[in-house]
Amino acid sequence: MAVVAAVLAAVAALVTLVPWFEVLPAYSALTGYVGEAASLFGLGPESSLAFEESYGVWGLPALAGTFGEYALLYGSFGGEGADAAAMLVAVVAWGCVALCLFAVVLLVWGTVDGLRKGAKGKLVTGAVVAVLAFAAFQVFASLAGDLGQTTIFPAVFLAASLGALACSFALKR
Repeated sequence: MAVVAAVLAAVAALVTLVPWFEVLPAYSALTGYVGEAASLFGLGPESSLAFEESYGVWGLPALAGTFGEYALLYGSFGGEGADAAAMLVAVVAWGCVALCLFAVVLLVWGTVDGLRKGAKGKLVTGAVVAVLAFAAFQVFASLAGDLGQTTIFPAVFLAASLGALACSFALKR
């Protein structure tokens, strides 16, 4: 059970390195046109308005920054609430990144402690933080709207984290 918990914690850590968010091809194509239009009005360089094809959890702040640029562009044409929307998306993106980083550190540290000393507190805390990170990502994905679609990897991250937690509790008995 300790080995299974270690493998599941490693899977949860590794899955944070793969894309969690895929940008729809139509938005990637639209980026060029919007960037050119914005530069005609002196509202920003083309490159800052670009979406990547996919974003891992560590790339969510870049996605939020691009979303913020679009919100500011919308606001400069008289749109209401653009600043608040950009700030909300940025806060949730950075929160998701911070929670994922914290969860990964706790899962790995907790697994090492579990294998060496039999301690499970950090692993339990890491799994709880992973649940919060997954919830933050779902909020981020819903705030981003139709900019992209989520992949299977956030669910794998959550399942591996909870599996490591279940193994640690089974090991306790």
